[in-house]
Amino acid sequence: MKSHVSNFDAFDAVEPFDVCVIGAGLAGCTVALRLVRAGLRVLLIDSASLRELESPRPRRCEINGDTRYASARRKPWDGACERLERGDFRAHPYDDRSNPWPIGYADLEPHYRAAERLLRVRGPFSRPNPCLPERKRRRGERKLEAWIRERGMDVRSVALATPGTGRRFLPVRELLPEFVATRTGTLVTSVTATRLRTDDNGRVIGALCRAPDGTAKTARALSYVIAAGAIETPRLLLLSRTRRSPLGLGNERDRVGRGFADQAVVDAYGSLLPSAVCWPARSMLVHTDEFHRLFRRDGLGSIHPFLRSLDPLEHARRLGKGLPGRLSAVLTGWRRLSLAASCRVEIAPSDTNRISLSRASKDEFGDPIARIDFDFSHEDLRLIAKVRAWLERWLDRFGAIEKSQGEIDWADTPTGTCRMGVDARTSVCDASLRVHTTPNLYVCGGAVLPRVGALPIELTVAALADRLADHLVARARWCARSSARPQRAAEAHPVATPIPLVRRRPQS
Repeated sequence: MKSHVSNFDAFDAVEPFDVCVIGAGLAGCTVALRLVRAGLRVLLIDSASLRELESPRPRRCEINGDTRYASARRKPWDGACERLERGDFRAHPYDDRSNPWPIGYADLEPHYRAAERLLRVRGPFSRPNPCLPERKRRRGERKLEAWIRERGMDVRSVALATPGTGRRFLPVRELLPEFVATRTGTLVTSVTATRLRTDDNGRVIGALCRAPDGTAKTARALSYVIAAGAIETPRLLLLSRTRRSPLGLGNERDRVGRGFADQAVVDAYGSLLPSAVCWPARSMLVHTDEFHRLFRRDGLGSIHPFLRSLDPLEHARRLGKGLPGRLSAVLTGWRRLSLAASCRVEIAPSDTNRISLSRASKDEFGDPIARIDFDFSHEDLRLIAKVRAWLERWLDRFGAIEKSQGEIDWADTPTGTCRMGVDARTSVCDASLRVHTTPNLYVCGGAVLPRVGALPIELTVAALADRLADHLVARARWCARSSARPQRAAEAHPVATPIPLVRRRPQS
């Protein structure tokens, strides 16, 4: 893989690539790997190096609005792979302010299975996917599930992606090596795509890319996929202004960047008495889906609770005391269980929450960075207040003492900035993730989700990428058959003598 780092000479290829994928995250790696497995020539571009891809990169954007989102830190993916609920694809209280899903659960179900095979997802028997391979669980994890079930909450372990190396599943380690080992896959790192160029018909004919030293080259392909995340994807579209699209590609109706959302996380903590539980405390995670639509009848969004036991070191670190206090908490923590109840909360879509171009800050190439305008709506504050009271009641039911609740945190799963939908007036992409006004430009990742929901979105993102790859492969094969079909030569037909319109009288 080292020989492909900063492979800038690949842009000098005579023949254009079949597909150019911008962004080497989970969505970009998934669609690129599926395409090279089908034999297509794929160019994969990312602005980070291979080492930088292994850790969350800091946000390079200007944030306006709620200060809590500005101070939230980036979080690495923990490998959780849960399917969306079937009800998430149906009617929703937030449909009046966001376009509904253009596809159903049945359309995405085979791609869910393909994504689970690709990510090697393992977990317990679950209702969304009863055929998921069982993963080995620790003894304390089974005891924690049984103890919570006795108190009336049906919980199960979280389905996780199985890493081949290391403790966490990283696409740069698990998917990129196979992509680079193929003959048709080309990886270019440390190169930033700054513009998309189009012709007079609106087709993208090149992606202008710049190296850190400012050298510019154009990536040429037949189709382009932007998988740069829900913040950088709309930024690239807004920067790509042309005479045909003065507001940016796909932004003829001012929809690019609007509807930005993330999942809010409400945390509640409590300590259990030594008599309530008698096994050593370890960091374990379980969740339940029976309360997913608890507040839908009130016209609010979804919630999804996660329960985990805190090990003594994490419990002492959360207390924030000095060294003696932390040491005392560690010593006493082995005799009691510290429980953390975290609930993911769906944020209502709003056009005022958006991604735009900053007027004050620019990047190293002189282009405006992204600007995030985000704030809570009245429905969001109502739902968060209800979730706090609901978590408090459950901690009382568990018999917890020393209860406390933390500040609002974020799941770091931005979505909704390039929504998919049927109506071009309310969405940016169609059901096949193609930009409505650009025939060979596609968007993939969390940016296309019409609603953020309350479940982890990584598996859904990988399933949508697999579905997009099937569409691109079918389109490439159809184009290949059309070009290879022999053209019939025009046959020469004798021209008949024209019949006169007026019949002449015979001469006498």
